[in-house]
Parts: sequence; C-alpha cells; structure tokens
Amino acid sequence: RSEQRAIDFITLPASAAGAIAPADGATLQHYFEERKASFRAPEFRSANILVLTLALVADAATISDDDARKRYEEVKGQRFGSAERRDIQQIVFPTETEARAARGRLDSGTSFEALATERNIAEKDLSLGSFTKAGVFDKAVGDAAFALAEGAVSDVVQGAFGPVLIRVKAIEAERLRSFGEVSAELKREMAIAKARDSVAGLHDKIEDQRAGARPLAEIAKDKSLTLRAIGPVDMQMRDKAGIANGGNSLADVPSLTELGAALFRTEIGADSEALRLRDGGYVWFDVAAIEPSRERSFDEVKLLVAAQWLADETSAKLAGMARGLVARLDKGEDIEALAAMAGVSVASADQLTRKDTRPDLPAGVISAVFGTLPERAGTAALPGDAGRVVFRVKAATVPPFMRTTQDAEGISRQLGIALGDDLLSQYVSKIQGEIGVSINASGVRNALGGSEN
Repeated sequence: RSEQRAIDFITLPASAAGAIAPADGATLQHYFEERKASFRAPEFRSANILVLTLALVADAATISDDDARKRYEEVKGQRFGSAERRDIQQIVFPTETEARAARGRLDSGTSFEALATERNIAEKDLSLGSFTKAGVFDKAVGDAAFALAEGAVSDVVQGAFGPVLIRVKAIEAERLRSFGEVSAELKREMAIAKARDSVAGLHDKIEDQRAGARPLAEIAKDKSLTLRAIGPVDMQMRDKAGIANGGNSLADVPSLTELGAALFRTEIGADSEALRLRDGGYVWFDVAAIEPSRERSFDEVKLLVAAQWLADETSAKLAGMARGLVARLDKGEDIEALAAMAGVSVASADQLTRKDTRPDLPAGVISAVFGTLPERAGTAALPGDAGRVVFRVKAATVPPFMRTTQDAEGISRQLGIALGDDLLSQYVSKIQGEIGVSINASGVRNALGGSEN
C-alpha cells in the first residue's frame, strides 16, 4: 500500500492517430446492426413539479440591521477574516496584597520579567498564548488584556485562579470585511434559517391537500407557488438531444439526480411522496407522460453512429501505436527519441502512490503503472477518448513499514485492541457454550415494537 513508483511517460492525444477516412454507408450500417442495443432510445418522462425551497420562502427584509450586526459580531472572526489577536502574559499571586505590591514595584521601574523570576516563573511559562477576545477562557483576563496598549501591564485583575497582573506582549490587528460589505449576505442566510418553520408549515398544508386528491396545479395556485412542466427527460434528466439538466432548463432545480430517480419509479396517476431536499425544502411531482424505450432506426441515429465509429477507430489506432511504443521501450529504446518521433514531449512523475490521481495521470493510468513490473513499459487509455499514456516504470520502492516511533506506537495500540477484542470474543463464546444461551422471542418482539404473531 505504501509502495512508491517513479515513471517517465508520454501522452498520445487523439489527434496522434492522424486522419481516418470516413466510413461508407454499408460500413456504418453493419456497425449499427452489431451494436443496435447501444443506440436504443431510452425511456423519457414528462412531469409537473412544485418546488418549495428555503431560499424561495426566505425574506431578507424581515431581518433587522441590529439582528444582522449581532450575528456579525458573533461570527466575524471565523467567517469574514481574522479578529484582533493578542499575545497575553500573566503572573498569578497568592493574595491581592502581594499583587498590588508587585504592581507598585513595576511603577517604580522593576521589569515584568524580574517579577516573574522572583516567583520562579520561566519566561516561556509567562505566556497564556495568542487569543482573540472571545477565545480567552477567563472573561476578566480577556477584558483587561484587550483594554491595554501593546507592552502595557494591567492593574490587579481578579482572575479565575486568583489575583493576576496581565501584560500584552504583542497585538495582531484585525483583518475583517466590514459589516456593510457582508450585511446583505448575512441577512439572506438568517432569513433562510428563519424560513425553516414556514417551509415546514407549508409542507404540512400541501400534504393535507394532496391527501384530499386536490390537483397539484390548484395547490400551487392556492399557495402562490409556481408549477413547472418538465420533460421529456431521461433518468439522468437529459433532454432528447442529450443535453443535461433538461436542456439547461432545469439548472435551478435542486437535487436533480434524486428527482430523476423518483420520476422513473412512479407511474402516471400514482400518489407520489414529496422529495425532501438537502436544504430542508421539498419537491412534489406528478408524472404526466411516459415514452417507453424503443429501438431507433439507422436513419435516426446515422450521425451518432458515424461519430461512435470514428471514436472507436481512433481509439483502436492509438492503442496499436501505444503497443508498438511499449514494445520498443521494453527492447531498450530511448523514450526521448520515441517521443520526438511521435511529436510529443516526455514528462516524469516521482513518488507516485496507488492513491494518487492527477489530471495527466488519472486513476486508470495509476492502476496500470502499479500493475507493470519495474523497468518495464505499459500503456493505459485516458477517460473520454482523450488519448493514451505510454509509460516506463523507472523505479519501485517500498518505504519502511514503521518509519517513526509514533508509527510503531500506533500499530502497537491497534494490535493491543485487536487482541483484546479477540480474547473477549473467545471468552464469551466459551461461556455461552458452557452455560447455554436461549432467546426470549416474545421479549424481543415487545422490545422492538412488533406483534406477538
């Protein structure tokens, strides 16, 4: 699993196959007849849908500036930049009297470090760390620290662990987008969150009307929602031209994949269940028409047949070229010279692992690399008829199984847990065998809410 490989490789684009003469009608007809099932028209369906989303119901105008500003103050550090941070130091004293005496000595010229040394506190132990104001556990300490100038020392503060003197060693200024820049975004988000209750209420009312057999069109009109007619589309929600999202007319409809699956498991006139959206909204639908899958004639798909034939011929020619290059590489020919002959350049990749993927080395190529012996060559196709990769494995190395003490400790813990679980399982099995085990079927049914029958 941890093996690493290094390769040199070249990429043969589809254009490397050169020009391929168009097929005549008889060739295409024969090609079609052998693959007629793959050119079959899929089933298409049309439907009426009613979409209810949080964004549709949300009204940003209902969120006041005060509420939005309050939310801004809560999240500004995490969402809109970084809030001011301060490197805080402190010295804790047993009593307030000692703390005030130390504060007086600071006023007389004694350094903060000298006070710490007197109390046997190392300089590195002075620091609480770097915090935003909200991140300081002790509110009194946080309030005092964020009221100081850089380098200044506080008056005595009653902290959670006793009287303390606080010093701010450094200040990192805030870097934030202003409230004015993000207020519209915040109000929209808050309105969407607020809309959840409205959506839940609308859902229940629509479901009640659906249960009363009221048509979806009347429900949409009653609730001031838009009823949309979609289709014909296939199960992947492509139109008859093969364009996704119903010919791009459904790009704004959420959860299209789930909607497509639901449409194709529902019959005309069936009482379909509302589709729950990821954001908490819903889609109701009624299947309006079904066009069954059918065989298409050669004339209907002639252009598609010609394109597929050309793609197959190109792929076959590239595969032959690649096999020839692999054979020459395995005989010891130089990959640079072979690349120059093919009109492409050589690239290298080191420390490849089985889990790696790159745009130029997708998963299928990586799998072929690890299926090839070291110092041998191989080839693999790129997805989408984009060409082929020809490679030579330069080296294969397997790192030590345990590279660090932490690795060894981790494996030891895993083995300990596994051995413990195994011993416990064996012990339980032995006890069960010695004393016998019976199941109270009635008790199980009652516990699970089942019936007695």
